[in-house]
Amino acid sequence: MIDLTIQSKLDILYNMDIKPEEYDGIYFLPDDDIEANEDDMKILYWKHQAKSYRESKPVDKGNSYHIAFFKQDKDGRAVYEDSFEAVLYDPATYISNLHGANCYGCIVRKTEKSEKWFKKYLQGALARTLSFKTLENK
Repeated sequence: MIDLTIQSKLDILYNMDIKPEEYDGIYFLPDDDIEANEDDMKILYWKHQAKSYRESKPVDKGNSYHIAFFKQDKDGRAVYEDSFEAVLYDPATYISNLHGANCYGCIVRKTEKSEKWFKKYLQGALARTLSFKTLENK
């Protein structure tokens, strides 16, 4: 669910004790560590390298975010669930409440240029999930 064509434009942040204003987005993915529980998530915070993508206008009680949800099927492949916009005060807390829900995806701070980035992310993710379904039907 990480699109490598847009991944190169992101800086992954490894500090897990991070404030929402210090990152532009979060990938929350199934943890593929051999010792991880099946419900565990790998969380990657990132900041877009282009400053123009980072300029957002806070709203009362948080920021606006683009959110995409995927679930894993029985074979561990991503299946698209939903995407929407929401105002969140702390996206990391929002994600922590998804633990055990078999829900993974991406949260991106909404800015003037984030719509284009998010559409490209969704198109890439959807193309990969549809290609799996197409292969299964052959």
